Amino acid sequence: MSDFGTSISDDIAQAFALHPTEQTRIAKLGLRDAGDWRWLAQRRATTERFQTFDAYLEPIARHDGAVRTGTSALADYDIDLLVLDGHLDVYLPEAVAADIKKSMRLQSTSTGNLTLRSVADQQATTYIMQRTLMPRSVVAIDLLDDSDTRTACAGAGADLIEAILDGR
Repeated sequence: MSDFGTSISDDIAQAFALHPTEQTRIAKLGLRDAGDWRWLAQRRATTERFQTFDAYLEPIARHDGAVRTGTSALADYDIDLLVLDGHLDVYLPEAVAADIKKSMRLQSTSTGNLTLRSVADQQATTYIMQRTLMPRSVVAIDLLDDSDTRTACAGAGADLIEAILDGR
């Protein structure tokens, strides 16, 4: 299966305990407009942004359970978008994100160089933590969701969704 196409692979269906009806709904995402994806995925994680020291970013990126996405996955998927160095965008289990926020005394801001996407759902967490990089479709949605107006992340996310829907 491609990232999102006309069917859902058995391992994804099992990992998320997807009922056949849910699998059909997900498969129909290919018929939706790229702009709908952000709204459809709004409950995937709790997203918080922080401004922190660049020196903190690498230890967080290497943290057990951190999975790169959004602007931190651009090079992995050969997305032609230039973003400023010193930015990290990762998914983490909810408890790990809470520990990092507390131990590093992070204060939430509307924009910043650190985006933490904490996942509370245990099944989703188990599936995510087996990865080092989120799938292209998730990276695309996270780019759509990027709040930094200095970058073209939303446009890059929409382009990536269109490429996925076109089978590229």
